[in-house]
Amino acid sequence: MKQLFFLLLLLLAFFASCGGDRRAEALLASADSLADVDADSARRLLGSLRDEMESSSRSVRNHYALLCIKADDKANIRQTSDSAILRLVDYYEHGGDERLLPVAYYYAGRAYRALNDAPQALDYLQKAAEAIEEQSLNTPLLGKIYSQIGYILTYQGFYSEAFKNHVASYRVSKIYKDTIAMIYNLRDIGEAYWKTNESD
Repeated sequence: MKQLFFLLLLLLAFFASCGGDRRAEALLASADSLADVDADSARRLLGSLRDEMESSSRSVRNHYALLCIKADDKANIRQTSDSAILRLVDYYEHGGDERLLPVAYYYAGRAYRALNDAPQALDYLQKAAEAIEEQSLNTPLLGKIYSQIGYILTYQGFYSEAFKNHVASYRVSKIYKDTIAMIYNLRDIGEAYWKTNESD
């Protein structure tokens, strides 16, 4: 943990010489990567940038807000409202960085899953998958999207459809050599077989 904080301090010192939005985006990129491996540290880093965001451009502020939602989600802090993520979805649908639109859709889906609104969650997750395909993005997020769709369909009792999504998620995880995701994917595929009485 001490090494991680030392790394963060080095990153902050390194980017201190950069100016304005460029520096902020570099720090946000660091926070984005950090959220995938240590959500609590990412949340602390983002918290340290809060005051700086007030003088940043709209695009940087929205990217920051999206990363705060991501870091909270990774830290298992459930969203209790859809207002923040829907504002970001609207921004990215109407002129924001289109590469972040699938991410906004994904976290809208996660928000609605937390709010127990399966139809809305599935709608946004499907939009996320379609946006990735339309932009031909090369991203492991697609595997997470299929996995989330699979979970929701399982809870709704649509086991054969859930199975298809878990298999699709496994294929994406395999492409990115994400062995941890592959383990969970195989577990979920096994559960889908069990739910459909295919215990062999």
